[in-house]
Amino acid sequence: MRREKKNTVYFSAILPKRHPEFFEALTTVLSQNRVSWELLPYTKDIWCRDYMPVFRPAGVERQFAGVEDSFVLFKYSPSYLQTKKWRSTITNAVKTCQSIGIDQRPFDLVVDGGNIVRFEWKAIMTEQVYRENPEESSVRGIMKDVLNVEELIMIPVEPGDPYGHADGCVRFIDNDRVLVNKPQRGQLIFARRLRKVLTSRGLRIEELPYFIECDPKNKDSAVGNYLNYLETEHLIVAPAYQDYPKYNRNALNTLERVFAGRKKVVQVESSSLAKEGGVLNCVSWNVWVGPVATGRCRSSRL
Repeated sequence: MRREKKNTVYFSAILPKRHPEFFEALTTVLSQNRVSWELLPYTKDIWCRDYMPVFRPAGVERQFAGVEDSFVLFKYSPSYLQTKKWRSTITNAVKTCQSIGIDQRPFDLVVDGGNIVRFEWKAIMTEQVYRENPEESSVRGIMKDVLNVEELIMIPVEPGDPYGHADGCVRFIDNDRVLVNKPQRGQLIFARRLRKVLTSRGLRIEELPYFIECDPKNKDSAVGNYLNYLETEHLIVAPAYQDYPKYNRNALNTLERVFAGRKKVVQVESSSLAKEGGVLNCVSWNVWVGPVATGRCRSSRL
Protein backbone atom coordinates (compact mmCIF):
# COMPACT_ATOMS: atom_id res chain seq x y z
CA MET A 1 0.00 0.00 0.00
CA ARG A 2 1.30 3.42 -0.87
CA ARG A 3 2.53 5.48 2.08
CA GLU A 4 -0.19 8.11 1.71
CA LYS A 5 -2.83 5.39 1.94
CA LYS A 6 -1.72 4.22 5.37
CA ASN A 7 -3.59 7.02 7.11
CA THR A 8 -6.70 6.68 4.96
CA VAL A 9 -9.95 5.31 6.40
CA TYR A 10 -12.08 3.18 4.08
CA PHE A 11 -15.81 2.47 4.07
CA SER A 12 -18.03 0.24 1.99
CA ALA A 13 -19.65 2.12 -0.89
CA ILE A 14 -22.95 0.80 0.46
CA LEU A 15 -22.68 2.75 3.72
CA PRO A 16 -23.57 6.27 2.44
CA LYS A 17 -26.62 4.82 0.69
CA ARG A 18 -27.88 2.97 3.75
CA HIS A 19 -27.06 5.59 6.39
CA PRO A 20 -26.64 8.92 4.55
CA GLU A 21 -26.98 11.28 7.55
CA PHE A 22 -24.61 9.22 9.69
CA PHE A 23 -22.10 8.97 6.86
CA GLU A 24 -22.15 12.70 6.18
CA ALA A 25 -21.59 13.50 9.86
CA LEU A 26 -18.78 10.95 10.15
CA THR A 27 -16.88 12.02 7.03
CA THR A 28 -17.28 15.68 7.98
CA VAL A 29 -15.51 14.94 11.29
CA LEU A 30 -12.75 13.07 9.47
CA SER A 31 -12.23 15.83 6.92
CA GLN A 32 -12.22 18.52 9.60
CA ASN A 33 -9.44 16.62 11.36
CA ARG A 34 -7.44 16.04 8.17
CA VAL A 35 -8.11 12.33 7.97
CA SER A 36 -8.59 11.20 4.38
CA TRP A 37 -11.25 8.65 3.50
CA GLU A 38 -12.31 6.60 0.50
CA LEU A 39 -15.07 4.20 -0.50
CA LEU A 40 -14.53 0.50 -1.18
CA PRO A 41 -16.09 -0.88 -4.37
CA TYR A 42 -17.38 -4.43 -4.95
CA THR A 43 -18.62 -4.86 -1.39
CA LYS A 44 -21.87 -6.61 -0.44
CA ASP A 45 -22.33 -5.26 3.08
CA ILE A 46 -21.26 -2.33 5.24
CA TRP A 47 -19.17 -4.25 7.81
CA CYS A 48 -15.84 -3.88 6.02
CA ARG A 49 -13.71 -4.37 9.16
CA ASP A 50 -14.63 -8.05 9.06
CA TYR A 51 -13.98 -8.96 5.43
CA MET A 52 -11.07 -6.69 4.58
CA PRO A 53 -7.52 -7.98 5.17
CA VAL A 54 -5.61 -7.63 8.41
CA PHE A 55 -2.46 -5.51 8.41
CA ARG A 56 0.71 -7.44 9.25
CA PRO A 57 3.72 -5.27 10.21
CA ALA A 58 6.89 -5.97 8.28
CA GLY A 59 9.20 -8.71 9.49
CA VAL A 60 12.80 -9.37 8.66
CA GLU A 61 12.47 -13.03 7.71
CA ARG A 62 13.66 -13.95 4.26
CA GLN A 63 10.35 -14.03 2.41
CA PHE A 64 9.52 -10.53 3.67
CA ALA A 65 12.91 -8.95 2.98
CA GLY A 66 12.47 -5.47 1.54
CA VAL A 67 8.70 -5.47 2.10
CA GLU A 68 7.35 -2.58 4.14
CA ASP A 69 4.15 -4.30 5.16
CA SER A 70 1.71 -6.99 4.11
CA PHE A 71 -1.97 -7.79 4.36
CA VAL A 72 -3.47 -11.13 5.33
CA LEU A 73 -6.87 -11.93 3.84
CA PHE A 74 -8.58 -14.51 6.00
CA LYS A 75 -11.54 -16.58 4.84
CA TYR A 76 -14.70 -14.55 5.44
CA SER A 77 -17.34 -17.20 6.00
CA PRO A 78 -18.54 -16.80 9.60
CA SER A 79 -21.09 -19.17 11.08
CA TYR A 80 -23.60 -16.36 11.67
CA LEU A 81 -23.89 -15.76 7.91
CA GLN A 82 -24.52 -19.38 6.92
CA THR A 83 -28.19 -19.06 6.07
CA LYS A 84 -29.82 -18.46 2.70
CA LYS A 85 -30.77 -14.94 3.76
CA TRP A 86 -27.26 -13.85 4.72
CA ARG A 87 -24.91 -15.83 2.44
CA SER A 88 -25.54 -13.33 -0.35
CA THR A 89 -24.01 -10.57 1.82
CA ILE A 90 -20.60 -12.25 2.06
CA THR A 91 -18.00 -10.08 0.31
CA ASN A 92 -15.07 -11.62 -1.53
CA ALA A 93 -12.56 -8.86 -0.87
CA VAL A 94 -9.95 -9.86 -3.48
CA LYS A 95 -11.35 -7.55 -6.15
CA THR A 96 -11.86 -4.79 -3.59
CA CYS A 97 -8.23 -5.05 -2.50
CA GLN A 98 -7.01 -4.93 -6.07
CA SER A 99 -9.04 -1.79 -6.70
CA ILE A 100 -7.22 0.14 -3.93
CA GLY A 101 -3.76 -1.26 -4.64
CA ILE A 102 -3.43 -3.89 -1.90
CA ASP A 103 -1.46 -7.04 -2.58
CA GLN A 104 -3.19 -9.34 -0.11
CA ARG A 105 -2.01 -12.78 0.99
CA PRO A 106 -4.88 -15.30 1.38
CA PHE A 107 -4.95 -17.52 4.45
CA ASP A 108 -7.42 -20.36 4.91
CA LEU A 109 -8.70 -19.76 8.43
CA VAL A 110 -12.18 -18.34 9.13
CA VAL A 111 -11.45 -15.08 10.95
CA ASP A 112 -13.37 -11.81 11.13
CA GLY A 113 -11.29 -8.64 11.32
CA GLY A 114 -13.53 -7.42 14.15
CA ASN A 115 -12.19 -10.25 16.28
CA ILE A 116 -8.65 -8.89 16.19
CA VAL A 117 -7.75 -6.03 18.52
CA ARG A 118 -4.11 -5.07 18.24
CA PHE A 119 -1.53 -2.63 19.57
CA GLU A 120 2.09 -2.92 18.51
CA TRP A 121 3.19 -6.53 19.17
CA LYS A 122 0.17 -7.62 21.21
CA ALA A 123 -3.23 -8.79 20.01
CA ILE A 124 -6.47 -9.88 21.62
CA MET A 125 -9.06 -12.26 20.15
CA THR A 126 -12.12 -14.01 21.53
CA GLU A 127 -12.45 -17.77 21.65
CA GLN A 128 -14.94 -17.50 18.77
CA VAL A 129 -12.01 -18.25 16.46
CA TYR A 130 -11.89 -21.78 17.91
CA ARG A 131 -15.58 -22.30 17.13
CA GLU A 132 -15.12 -21.08 13.56
CA ASN A 133 -12.17 -23.42 12.96
CA PRO A 134 -12.95 -26.59 14.95
CA GLU A 135 -10.86 -28.80 12.68
CA GLU A 136 -7.66 -26.87 13.42
CA SER A 137 -6.07 -27.86 16.73
CA SER A 138 -3.40 -25.13 16.82
CA VAL A 139 -5.39 -22.00 15.93
CA ARG A 140 -3.76 -19.82 18.59
CA GLY A 141 -0.23 -20.65 17.49
CA ILE A 142 -1.10 -20.15 13.83
CA MET A 143 -2.70 -16.78 14.49
CA LYS A 144 0.27 -15.65 16.56
CA ASP A 145 2.60 -16.39 13.67
CA VAL A 146 0.37 -15.02 10.93
CA LEU A 147 -0.26 -11.74 12.77
CA ASN A 148 3.45 -11.49 13.68
CA VAL A 149 2.78 -10.74 17.35
CA GLU A 150 4.74 -11.63 20.45
CA GLU A 151 1.65 -12.04 22.60
CA LEU A 152 -1.84 -13.22 21.62
CA ILE A 153 -4.40 -13.03 24.42
CA MET A 154 -7.53 -15.17 24.12
CA ILE A 155 -10.63 -13.92 25.93
CA PRO A 156 -14.12 -15.40 26.40
CA VAL A 157 -17.01 -14.45 24.15
CA GLU A 158 -19.44 -11.96 25.66
CA PRO A 159 -22.79 -13.65 26.43
CA GLY A 160 -25.43 -12.71 23.90
CA ASP A 161 -22.92 -11.59 21.27
CA PRO A 162 -23.86 -13.51 18.08
CA TYR A 163 -20.63 -12.43 16.35
CA GLY A 164 -18.03 -13.13 19.04
CA HIS A 165 -15.92 -10.11 18.19
CA ALA A 166 -13.25 -8.66 20.47
CA ASP A 167 -13.68 -5.07 19.29
CA GLY A 168 -16.93 -4.67 21.19
CA CYS A 169 -15.57 -5.68 24.60
CA VAL A 170 -11.91 -4.58 24.78
CA ARG A 171 -9.63 -2.01 23.13
CA PHE A 172 -6.03 -1.03 23.76
CA ILE A 173 -5.21 2.39 25.16
CA ASP A 174 -1.50 1.70 24.91
CA ASN A 175 0.82 -1.26 25.35
CA ASP A 176 -0.02 -1.68 29.05
CA ARG A 177 -3.65 -0.50 29.37
CA VAL A 178 -6.99 -1.56 27.93
CA LEU A 179 -10.55 -0.26 27.97
CA VAL A 180 -13.37 -2.66 28.81
CA ASN A 181 -17.11 -2.23 29.21
CA LYS A 182 -18.52 -1.50 32.64
CA PRO A 183 -20.00 -4.77 33.97
CA GLN A 184 -23.72 -5.29 33.49
CA ARG A 185 -26.15 -7.14 35.70
CA GLY A 186 -26.40 -10.67 34.39
CA GLN A 187 -22.86 -10.58 32.96
CA LEU A 188 -20.80 -10.44 36.14
CA ILE A 189 -19.31 -13.91 35.64
CA PHE A 190 -18.17 -12.94 32.15
CA ALA A 191 -16.80 -9.62 33.44
CA ARG A 192 -14.76 -11.39 36.11
CA ARG A 193 -13.38 -13.92 33.60
CA LEU A 194 -12.46 -11.19 31.15
CA ARG A 195 -10.68 -9.09 33.77
CA LYS A 196 -8.84 -12.10 35.15
CA VAL A 197 -7.44 -12.95 31.71
CA LEU A 198 -6.38 -9.39 30.98
CA THR A 199 -4.79 -8.63 34.36
CA SER A 200 -2.97 -11.98 34.35
CA ARG A 201 -1.20 -10.73 31.21
CA GLY A 202 -0.09 -7.54 32.95
CA LEU A 203 -2.70 -5.23 31.47
CA ARG A 204 -4.25 -2.43 33.53
CA ILE A 205 -7.97 -1.91 33.05
CA GLU A 206 -10.03 1.23 32.54
CA GLU A 207 -13.83 1.01 32.32
CA LEU A 208 -16.00 2.69 29.72
CA PRO A 209 -19.74 3.33 30.25
CA TYR A 210 -21.86 0.60 28.73
CA PHE A 211 -25.48 -0.50 28.62
CA ILE A 212 -27.44 -3.07 26.67
CA GLU A 213 -30.42 -1.62 24.86
CA CYS A 214 -33.57 -3.70 24.96
CA ASP A 215 -35.08 -3.23 21.51
CA PRO A 216 -37.56 -5.94 20.40
CA LYS A 217 -37.36 -4.72 16.79
CA ASN A 218 -33.53 -4.87 16.72
CA LYS A 219 -32.48 -7.77 18.94
CA ASP A 220 -28.79 -7.45 18.00
CA SER A 221 -28.70 -3.68 18.63
CA ALA A 222 -25.27 -2.31 19.60
CA VAL A 223 -26.74 0.91 21.03
CA GLY A 224 -24.98 1.38 24.35
CA ASN A 225 -21.57 0.16 23.17
CA TYR A 226 -18.97 2.95 23.19
CA LEU A 227 -15.90 0.73 22.77
CA ASN A 228 -16.54 0.16 19.10
CA TYR A 229 -14.95 3.47 18.12
CA LEU A 230 -12.91 4.38 15.05
CA GLU A 231 -9.25 4.97 15.87
CA THR A 232 -6.59 6.69 13.77
CA GLU A 233 -3.13 7.90 14.69
CA HIS A 234 -4.33 11.18 16.23
CA LEU A 235 -8.12 10.85 16.40
CA ILE A 236 -10.81 8.79 18.13
CA VAL A 237 -14.30 8.98 16.61
CA ALA A 238 -16.65 7.55 19.20
CA PRO A 239 -20.36 6.79 18.94
CA ALA A 240 -23.10 8.77 20.66
CA TYR A 241 -26.73 7.71 21.02
CA GLN A 242 -29.50 10.27 20.77
CA ASP A 243 -31.63 9.02 23.67
CA TYR A 244 -28.80 8.65 26.16
CA PRO A 245 -27.08 12.04 26.75
CA LYS A 246 -25.76 11.13 30.21
CA TYR A 247 -24.04 7.98 28.95
CA ASN A 248 -22.70 9.92 25.96
CA ARG A 249 -21.18 12.56 28.20
CA ASN A 250 -19.63 10.02 30.58
CA ALA A 251 -18.16 8.03 27.70
CA LEU A 252 -16.67 11.14 26.13
CA ASN A 253 -15.16 12.22 29.45
CA THR A 254 -13.57 8.80 29.94
CA LEU A 255 -12.11 8.66 26.44
CA GLU A 256 -10.74 12.21 26.70
CA ARG A 257 -9.09 11.33 30.02
CA VAL A 258 -7.42 8.08 28.93
CA PHE A 259 -6.22 9.50 25.60
CA ALA A 260 -5.33 12.94 26.98
CA GLY A 261 -2.41 14.57 25.19
CA ARG A 262 -2.31 11.82 22.55
CA LYS A 263 -5.56 11.81 20.61
CA LYS A 264 -8.49 14.11 20.02
CA VAL A 265 -11.88 12.54 20.77
CA VAL A 266 -15.04 13.44 18.82
CA GLN A 267 -18.47 11.82 19.03
CA VAL A 268 -20.81 11.12 16.11
CA GLU A 269 -24.47 10.22 16.54
CA SER A 270 -24.63 6.54 15.57
CA SER A 271 -28.02 5.21 16.67
CA SER A 272 -29.32 4.20 13.24
CA LEU A 273 -26.15 2.28 12.47
CA ALA A 274 -25.92 0.63 15.89
CA LYS A 275 -29.47 -0.71 15.53
CA GLU A 276 -28.02 -3.05 12.88
CA GLY A 277 -25.59 -4.61 15.35
CA GLY A 278 -22.31 -2.73 14.88
CA VAL A 279 -20.81 0.70 15.23
CA LEU A 280 -17.79 2.70 14.05
CA ASN A 281 -14.97 0.18 14.11
CA CYS A 282 -17.22 -2.33 12.35
CA VAL A 283 -17.93 -0.09 9.36
CA SER A 284 -14.40 1.28 8.91
CA TRP A 285 -11.11 -0.18 7.75
CA ASN A 286 -7.66 1.29 8.24
CA VAL A 287 -4.22 0.03 9.18
CA TRP A 288 -3.64 1.77 12.52
CA VAL A 289 -2.15 -0.81 14.94
CA GLY A 290 -0.13 1.50 17.18
CA PRO A 291 3.41 2.87 16.72
CA VAL A 292 4.90 -0.42 15.53
CA ALA A 293 8.66 -0.41 15.14
CA THR A 294 10.07 -2.35 12.22
CA GLY A 295 12.70 -5.04 12.44
CA ARG A 296 10.92 -7.41 14.85
CA CYS A 297 9.29 -10.58 13.68
CA ARG A 298 8.15 -14.09 14.35
CA SER A 299 8.48 -17.09 12.07
CA SER A 300 5.91 -16.87 9.34
CA ARG A 301 3.39 -19.38 8.02
CA LEU A 302 2.51 -17.20 5.03
